[in-house]
Amino acid sequence: MSKAEVPLGQMGKRANFVFCFFYAKECTPYAGYELNDIPVVNLVLLQVRWDGLLGACGGTVESTDKSLEDALQREVQEEMNYIIDKSRLSPLKSLELFPEGHSHSYSYEMTYAELKKLRD
Repeated sequence: MSKAEVPLGQMGKRANFVFCFFYAKECTPYAGYELNDIPVVNLVLLQVRWDGLLGACGGTVESTDKSLEDALQREVQEEMNYIIDKSRLSPLKSLELFPEGHSHSYSYEMTYAELKKLRD
């Protein structure tokens, strides 16, 4: 299976998939722990995939989606009951997964409080 990088957002002719990595910078999940020597961390929220592995939220771009961002907004709402603000999406990478099929990854920065609320 090919995993060659393609220009960001380039649509595959046969299939397209979108994924979102939610993250927060400078979080303090260990505040108040005794003997804490990790005061600040950056966190990424992952979900357990259908195959038991960890992955990002997302799925297949459908013919009714007007853009990759619209598809991602729909997928996140379906899977996590969360409506993303498309203006906060940052494209990460687009890859060719197989002939004429592409995978598109985005990041979405949140505050630590937003990330905890989404996790819960």
